[in-house]
Amino acid sequence: MRRTAVLVAAGLGCAVLAAAATQTTAPGSQTPRFRAGVDLLQLDVSVLDKNRQPVRGLAQTDFAIFEDGKPQAIEAFASVNLPDVVPPSAKWMTATAPDVTTNDLSYQRMFILVIDDGAGRGDLWAQRAAKESAASFIDRLGPRDLAAVVFVGASPRAHSQDLTSDHAKLKAAVGSYEPITAHGNECTTVRRLYDITEALRDGGVLDRRKGLVYFGADMPPPHFPVPDCPVEMADVFRLAQQANVNIYSIDTVGLTQPRQADHYLEAASNTGGKAIVQTNDFEPGLSQIFAENASYYLLGYRPTNVKADGTFRRLEVKCDRPEVEVRTRRQYIAPKAPVVNATAGAPLPPPPGLTAIADILPNADVPLRLSLAPFAVPGEKTAVVIVTMGVRQPALLSRVTEEADLTVRAFTEDGAPRGSADQAVTLNLVPARPGAEFSRYDLLAHVNVKPDKYELRISAHSATLDTLGSVYADVEVPDFAKAPLSMSGVLLSVTPGVPVAPAEALSAIVPVLPTTERTFARTDRVSAFLRVYQGGGGTLAPVRLSIRIVDDHDGTALEQTDALGRDLFGRTRAADERFPLPLTRLAPGEYLLTFEAAVGRTTARRDVRFSVK
Repeated sequence: MRRTAVLVAAGLGCAVLAAAATQTTAPGSQTPRFRAGVDLLQLDVSVLDKNRQPVRGLAQTDFAIFEDGKPQAIEAFASVNLPDVVPPSAKWMTATAPDVTTNDLSYQRMFILVIDDGAGRGDLWAQRAAKESAASFIDRLGPRDLAAVVFVGASPRAHSQDLTSDHAKLKAAVGSYEPITAHGNECTTVRRLYDITEALRDGGVLDRRKGLVYFGADMPPPHFPVPDCPVEMADVFRLAQQANVNIYSIDTVGLTQPRQADHYLEAASNTGGKAIVQTNDFEPGLSQIFAENASYYLLGYRPTNVKADGTFRRLEVKCDRPEVEVRTRRQYIAPKAPVVNATAGAPLPPPPGLTAIADILPNADVPLRLSLAPFAVPGEKTAVVIVTMGVRQPALLSRVTEEADLTVRAFTEDGAPRGSADQAVTLNLVPARPGAEFSRYDLLAHVNVKPDKYELRISAHSATLDTLGSVYADVEVPDFAKAPLSMSGVLLSVTPGVPVAPAEALSAIVPVLPTTERTFARTDRVSAFLRVYQGGGGTLAPVRLSIRIVDDHDGTALEQTDALGRDLFGRTRAADERFPLPLTRLAPGEYLLTFEAAVGRTTARRDVRFSVK
């Protein structure tokens, strides 16, 4: 069974650290740096009026914080007002995610969608409502929101999805839902909710706004008589309060005969969420959830109680506006002093690279961009994933010798480690161009894996910054040796480009130096490279390769067809394709580049998004 989507840290075999993710306000605002357990304790606070609409425009002086009844001085303050989601101007913008992943998590909300696939068995309306309401929820997500899909019972065809901003992947996970016949009992649901909430508390996202959205026909009550169940919903509520998780409960049975809605209401009221019950129309409630999460405040304070005793600290935030509801977490656990075994000595910390990839969310202390592209290994059943890591730092004023350490780990969908690569790279960086805000460079690596779906977790340490960063991305590696027709990932190269090292890292695999850049000037020289494979032992055939560029209004900017003759495939049963992007013919805007190979009715496709400035 696929692992619970947010329990990714458990599969790494190393400690989960409490490094808080950075939140930012709307563009143009200055954001304080909240670093839980080091500088300030961060609280995110929602203030709702009597109609449960966010109250905007509040100042730091409008708030007061109390810890165990004692007033605390507010030392940092920021308001977060997320922009309204603007429908994309082209259909492909929603259906196709960028092939470059970043660790920039600013503005992102986080939602865990929990679908109870064992509840409502035999109720076809409730089952359909669960799938449709979850899909509608995904449609409301902004382009920078994070979400995961988790199934309580995980039917054989159900595929959970880890945290991602890729709406297509989330929709595919929801689309795989089907009811299961052997659910167990309410304990199954409670234990799954408990595990998710515990991971959100302990996985490096404690101070980040999070919502757990339950879609199902059988929300368990706070207390229930299941003798062998080690936890109750009341335990989930306590964890949610500690982890700053709002639970939104949706009764997918809808408006039928009178039924018990208290369980849904209690889950919401105990955690600051909202219940959608006794209705056949879920849309207004879903819209309300997003309205409540579109505007909130970040408050930072330094606790006056500095004892490292591991005790619970009660929190209360007050606002001096009349008739408002203030929502924030109600407690937190103080740090605990480490216990050192006098005979064994202090325990060794995990290696720095593994520290950076241990949390649920990546570490954005070093801004990173990541591109992954699978390629076949000739004569082997394994494949290779090409890793291109883009590193950004403040603009260099002089020449610098940069030393970067790269740590690459590949994990299967159930969290099992399957490949790794570690390397130290030395680069000579030149001063940034006049007026440039940043200096950039790309690091290259590769990892060998078998055909499968993987999550790659990669960290980079910059010596010039003396800081670690990390970034995570999914990749599906085709069975190149068996598939009758398949394609590698697409690599983009650009001239002039940023420094790339080590230059020889991929020379035995591909004849190009890839880049993570996806925004180009019309004067740049950019080319795309990919490889087409004909697996199996059948007779080679000519391949029709269609190439298309679509603009940000779904208009066709270029369309052509190349013929790859059977003689091009040769002994390795692979043919290379290079395609220069016609940037001088493209107006500024966003574009989708599509390669589609075809032999008869068998096809393979790759998409790459890019922009022209």
